[in-house]
Amino acid sequence: MVSPYNVTAKQLTEAYDLSDVQALLAQDDEKLVVNGDSRRTLRHFAALGFPSPGEEMVLRTIVLDLTPACFQHSIQYDNRPTWHDVYVLPNWVAPNGQQHSMYVKFKLSPSGQLVVLCSCHPEGWT
Repeated sequence: MVSPYNVTAKQLTEAYDLSDVQALLAQDDEKLVVNGDSRRTLRHFAALGFPSPGEEMVLRTIVLDLTPACFQHSIQYDNRPTWHDVYVLPNWVAPNGQQHSMYVKFKLSPSGQLVVLCSCHPEGWT
């Protein structure tokens, strides 16, 4: 599924400091929120062999595994003020044994206290 929103700005620097995002997730499991398209993310994770429930813990682990070298770009949609950071985590091995590069897109909540995961799937899957 393609986003119903138009990308109106793109930058090659992170909107959020990755170490701050990871520190937020490390302090509390409840700091990760899966955004509205979570059904698609959950379908992807079922196809990769993850048991349900438990997907949110896996998603949290994927974000914690990101490094600054995984950063691709930041994007804004329809001139909204919120930036979304996009990362690709290479060589991630799913429980079914398949290896994938994982596309990860997140933003922080307006309060800055939650990591909102907007997309997480093998690169190229839609």
